[in-house]
Amino acid sequence: MAVLLIYKENPQDPCLQAMKRWICRLSRKSIYFRFRHSERGRFETKEVNPRLLKILKNREVTCIMDWLGLFNRAEVELLKAKGIVYFRYLNGFTSLHCGHIPDQKEFFDLLRLTDFYMVPEKNHIPILKDEKINAVHSPFFADPHIYKPLKLRADLYDFFFVGAVNSHWARNRQEFLEKLAEHYRTVIVAGPDAKIAKAHCLPQITFEPLVNLLQNQSKIVCGSDYLPSVEPYNSRIKDAFIEYDLNYTIRARTYTVLASARPYLVESHNDINEAFESGKEILTWGSYDELLEVASRVIADKRYLQNVGDAGYNAFLSKHTIFHRLQEFESLSGLALFPDLKKYISWTNQKHR
Repeated sequence: MAVLLIYKENPQDPCLQAMKRWICRLSRKSIYFRFRHSERGRFETKEVNPRLLKILKNREVTCIMDWLGLFNRAEVELLKAKGIVYFRYLNGFTSLHCGHIPDQKEFFDLLRLTDFYMVPEKNHIPILKDEKINAVHSPFFADPHIYKPLKLRADLYDFFFVGAVNSHWARNRQEFLEKLAEHYRTVIVAGPDAKIAKAHCLPQITFEPLVNLLQNQSKIVCGSDYLPSVEPYNSRIKDAFIEYDLNYTIRARTYTVLASARPYLVESHNDINEAFESGKEILTWGSYDELLEVASRVIADKRYLQNVGDAGYNAFLSKHTIFHRLQEFESLSGLALFPDLKKYISWTNQKHR
């Protein structure tokens, strides 16, 4: 029984990198297929990819894990004809449309052919199920062997942030980061042209152990789940009958921070407060005044920050590692795909707790 992982390369996606790192280790019959960006961009493709067709003819594939939902209808119909179990994964909240299938009705028709549509945005599950789509809530995750606690001084920086600050969906970030940088030593990894007053801005980092090192050297790691506007996403949908209506969405970086056992500071919203206990496993803020109040109250309390980091880390280890998501994948498929998976979960908990 072989798992076929489908993807386009994205070094900024920690979940994809974890999948690539571990699927082949846990199942030696696994196959990786990387779409070239020229083969599957933001345009509609209707034919079966010839390289993919060759693999399906020559190899015995049991399950397909389509990371980022790259398959078109012809490819999914081919899988169904061959009896291959098809999982379609997302790395963001955009589960209601697809870049290379602009018409929403056509896209939803494709999703109805999908065996399991793995969606990280919890609020979209009932919407998709109402459309007779087998959507499964599958939160983000991280690799505990890359993102992990290190025995270092965790006070070189007060606040550390990784993520875009110039994009339309991230324009709020510059303001709250500037407020932190006004009073505290703040380091930003945000790519080219990122300018945050009084903050030390670094270029994009694709080497994940370095990101983990910087997180471990910081008192608090902050993130942002706020969506200033979903209109740019709604405008991409042709003949939309269901539109995006979100103000917040949990980001993948949440889990890489918790995996480093560092206190995570993010906006307060229902989803993050349901997933983690504010004040114990994470830190949250509502207004800018509250942001600065939380920062001033906890920044010098090393014991409290360590307790929050440890509690968040335990929450991560208990259900949000790459191994938990592969266990979920295996359970839904009904097949014994990764025989040593439970051993890895147990070993990871024993090694890192």
